[in-house]
Formats: sequence, structure tokens, C-alpha cells
Amino acid sequence: MSNLFSAGSSKARRLGALSTLAVSALLLSACASENSTAQSSSSATPSASASTSASAASSSSATDAQASASSSRIPDQGSSEANPSASTEATSSDGQKLEEIYTGSEDMKKASPVPTDNAEVKKTTELVNSYEDILSKVKPAPSAAASPEATSEPTSDEDAQAQNTEKARAVLDEDTIRAIENIAVDSAASEFAVQASEYALAGWHYEGSSTVVGTPRMADTEYKGQPARLLEVCMDSSSVKIYDENNQPVKDDSSPKRSLNIYTLVQVNGQWKIATHDFPNNPDC
Repeated sequence: MSNLFSAGSSKARRLGALSTLAVSALLLSACASENSTAQSSSSATPSASASTSASAASSSSATDAQASASSSRIPDQGSSEANPSASTEATSSDGQKLEEIYTGSEDMKKASPVPTDNAEVKKTTELVNSYEDILSKVKPAPSAAASPEATSEPTSDEDAQAQNTEKARAVLDEDTIRAIENIAVDSAASEFAVQASEYALAGWHYEGSSTVVGTPRMADTEYKGQPARLLEVCMDSSSVKIYDENNQPVKDDSSPKRSLNIYTLVQVNGQWKIATHDFPNNPDC
């Protein structure tokens, strides 16, 4: 699969490896480890915990695409009980605790545990599963699909996001675009479109759905000046399968099946949608 998307900052690069959104999509252990690596570097810049960033590079490898497809599919499968609050704190190479820099990280410090049948948790799961359903129905991109040429090099994450979204939409059918817009806005919608376009270009499709396990956490926050909800959920994607254009499974037995995902939910015309999708420094759960 050709590299359709422009390169950008580490923030932008994370989207290319994307979730589930986990919402799920659209979305990532590979993403999370890149984030930790970038932060531990002395020259690290804010990396995109997938929701705040624009996807910059599409992945042609089965590992990256599968990780990204499980928007929330990550770390250790060995634990029988997923408990986000029990995750080991991420540290730099010199043993220093890494600060969380994803959207809403300060508000998340005040988050409280909520049951899995909490209304917002159930809505998050519904939105993630809806995105996974979108990935299961993505139509292969026409072989002659033209990719819009960028008029200039992106100068910011926002520019990269806009360019990548335009390129992604060029290879997606209208039904897929509308379905994504029905569940997500802003950076999350861009992330999901980019991931869906990768599936369209590769001829892959998705089967199965993720579930929330363990103890979710939720905090009140604001998004673009309006009340919103910030949720940290452990998504289990062990039932998810990805198939190639010949309906053969894309295998990656080493891919983690659980990960912490962080979503910002905002109401648009009375309907909850995902606005951002991120990962903490250590997504193990």
C-alpha cells in the first residue's frame, strides 16, 4: 500500500498507526510505545495521543494496520482482570516519571471510577463498536482513485490533519464518510477517516467488536468551550479479526489485545460524538 499521507510531528505520526476508537476506531500498543519513546527523548514534542493529532503516515505493514484497527487493542493479554488504575507508571530512560500530555490530562487527574454500565461508558462503547462496524464495511478503493496533491508542506499538526483528511476522503465512498461523521468530529473524525482509507486501499475488512473491561474512569471537562466528558476505558479486542482482500486472516499473534484508551465525548446537536482519541504513556490494562 502506497504511503498516501504527509509526514509530520510525532503527534501526527501516531494517527497513522492508529482505533478503536476503541472508537476504535478507530486506533495501540505501537502508538503508545512511540508516545513514550518520544517523550523520553530530550527533544520530544507533544505527541498525538491519537485523538489530538492528525494522522501523518499510513502503514503498509500488517502489524501497524492491525494495531491501528483495534483502536483500543493493546497491551498485556496475560492479566485476567483489567484495571486501568493499576497500570505501571511510564518512566523515561533515567527512571523519571513521564508527564501525561494528552488532551484533558489535567482533568483526568480528577477522574473518578465509574461502573461499566455508566451511561457515558455505554455510549463510548457504542461509538467504538459503530466505528468497528464501519471498518467491516469499507469498500475497496478504486484502483484509479486519484489522491489530491498537497498545495504546500504542512506547517502544523492542524495543517497535516486537514491534508490527510482530504486525501483519505478521496478514496472513501460517501456512505463511509457519512457514517464516520455521525460518530466523530474534529481530530477523531480525521483519525477514523485515515484508518478507513488504509483499509480501503489494502482491501482489508474488520470483524468483531471490542468491549470495555476493568474499571473505567470519567471526568468532566470542556471541549472548545462547551461541557464534555473525558473517559479512560480499557478496551478488549480479543474477539477482533482482520482479513485481507482474499478473505485470509491478517495474523499478528504478538499484537496486544487490551489497552487503555482515552476519549473526549462532546454533544453535537444533542448527540454524543467522539472528538478526541488518545492513549496514556502506559496503555497497559
